[in-house]
Amino acid sequence: MYRKPLPVELDTESLKITFGKASISAFTRLKGVKGNYHLINEIMYGKGMLCTDLKKLYKDFSEEIGITPKAAVGVINNLGWKVIAGDFTSAQVFKWCYPRGCKRQISQHSVTTMHRMKDTLKQMLEDGQENLIPLVLKTEMTPKQIKDSLSKASWKRLTKVSFTKAQYISRAVNGKYVTKIPEYLELNTSYLANVNNLLSNVPHLVVNRLAKQRRCLTDADKIYDMARIVQDTMMIAEEIGYDVNPNWSWKRWSEEHTIVTRKRRAKEFSDKEILVGIYANLHREVVSEIGDKATLLTTALSVALEGDEMGHCVAGYARRCIKGEYVVYHLHLADGTVGTLGCTVEGTDKCPQLRYQQCYGKYNARIDTTFARQVIEQVNNHLVLYVGME
Repeated sequence: MYRKPLPVELDTESLKITFGKASISAFTRLKGVKGNYHLINEIMYGKGMLCTDLKKLYKDFSEEIGITPKAAVGVINNLGWKVIAGDFTSAQVFKWCYPRGCKRQISQHSVTTMHRMKDTLKQMLEDGQENLIPLVLKTEMTPKQIKDSLSKASWKRLTKVSFTKAQYISRAVNGKYVTKIPEYLELNTSYLANVNNLLSNVPHLVVNRLAKQRRCLTDADKIYDMARIVQDTMMIAEEIGYDVNPNWSWKRWSEEHTIVTRKRRAKEFSDKEILVGIYANLHREVVSEIGDKATLLTTALSVALEGDEMGHCVAGYARRCIKGEYVVYHLHLADGTVGTLGCTVEGTDKCPQLRYQQCYGKYNARIDTTFARQVIEQVNNHLVLYVGME
């Protein structure tokens, strides 16, 4: 039986696949037909034409093209793979060009660079430098260019690192700026795996040492928290002219973070008790039967520090608190959860009332607001009974 040739061509120069009336990047990885019916339409009718009757579309496609849409997706993926793999094996491409831990999403940057630098990569394989290929693909620099950017000692160490560590270093390196490679070489591989999730300009050597001491090199959340505290402490210390020691223990870093934060905030906000308006009649403390506790923050400084320590924006309300327009309670629930309750002040001067505005845990985490609403209800009842009757 005669089968007409498929209307498909691969342009190895532009890295484009022409299929029917559609032009497709060779790097496109298609998953099934349902999510790609627009492409099936384009192959049949060109851009701008859309047949929404999928049953008719698939039937017409099979009759016109000679294969089913599902088979067409396979053809496109296979042709694309020929471009992607080129002179290298599938195993090598997966190893070099797929982000570690996410092998379903190819790095198109790495693939295009691989094609452009294929002669360099072949030479690297011959020279036993496969471990450096991720770094070459990321920086678009030849091994010689990288070598010339480093000291002899750093280059020697780099050539001996494992492929995995070199891959993590390549993720951390920003463009062609390889000056931080000597620092990354000092870091544990487990720590490097989490570098991408950290804040910019992190003193990695300090945080890596602390993570090693605390035995949490594989705990991304703890590493992030330590990086934030260390970086924040160093930044504030520089701002207020305070000396820090990179060799401090984690306990000392935590203590110093509190100290420098308080010093900076003390320059901005007063620690005098707020007595204006509603503050003169508010409960200083509310405790539930099960042990939940709410503590009123009575100074602008305490409100600002609450925001710093909890990692959210309540510090921005400190000036409204001074005017008696906003009220903040620190919450400590019986199960150990901590949070911040923020309320606007409404009603009249003779009978003011608190209105729930927000309640979050650390770093804006959502927490149970049942007790927070009980606090507001209890405070408001007190204001009606004792303040409104004056």
